Amino acid sequence: MKHLRLWFLFLGILTSFTSFSYAQEIGLLAPPSRNDPALYLGGTLGGNSSFIFANPSFQQIPHWGGTLGVTVHLENSRYTGIHASLLYTLRGWSEYRPAVGENAISMQFSRYIHYIELPIQTHLYYPFGGFRIGIKLGPQIGIMLGHQGRAIDTERFEETDQLRHTAPLIGKFAWGISGGPSLSIDFKRHRIALDALFYMGFNDLISTKISDYYSRFGEMMIAVNLSYLFRLY
Repeated sequence: MKHLRLWFLFLGILTSFTSFSYAQEIGLLAPPSRNDPALYLGGTLGGNSSFIFANPSFQQIPHWGGTLGVTVHLENSRYTGIHASLLYTLRGWSEYRPAVGENAISMQFSRYIHYIELPIQTHLYYPFGGFRIGIKLGPQIGIMLGHQGRAIDTERFEETDQLRHTAPLIGKFAWGISGGPSLSIDFKRHRIALDALFYMGFNDLISTKISDYYSRFGEMMIAVNLSYLFRLY
């Protein structure tokens, strides 16, 4: 009798599991923690402040740039999604030395670097009605399109500074990680999103061999982006 009860218990569990799986297949029982997938497409516009993480370090001031591109966002539940963008980004670094003496002028140097970038980020968020508060995090890659330097009276910079200004940029392929808090609001099929992101590059812009002056010369960036997204389905 005991073995018979165990057999019926096993048969009941198996029948329940089979019925549950079949109901999911025909759509009678939806997963409790997921909604239908949603795909958004739109554009992104933003500003950034970038600088160089170098060893040894050198004095810098904020270098202002911008971001423009297209964005795709796929949601696979109420709380998770995947966010990808194809962006044009302008960043670099800037240096400034104040004037010393009555007739002296200040020294300035800026390096402007143009990129096409692809960040792919996991988006975790919590909805409050039409509002969503969350965080984005993921890898980011980019290709350098070109660069140019702008200088004012750089002859008075020290020798190590001029070495940095004239060094060729070898990091044509940029790669790193980006992420930060995200806030969005939905109305019907439209969404407005505001992101504050931090990017840390893992590649070096100039040579950092043992024989070189710098052992690390990577990029960092703080960006604020505003996006408009339209739900396709």
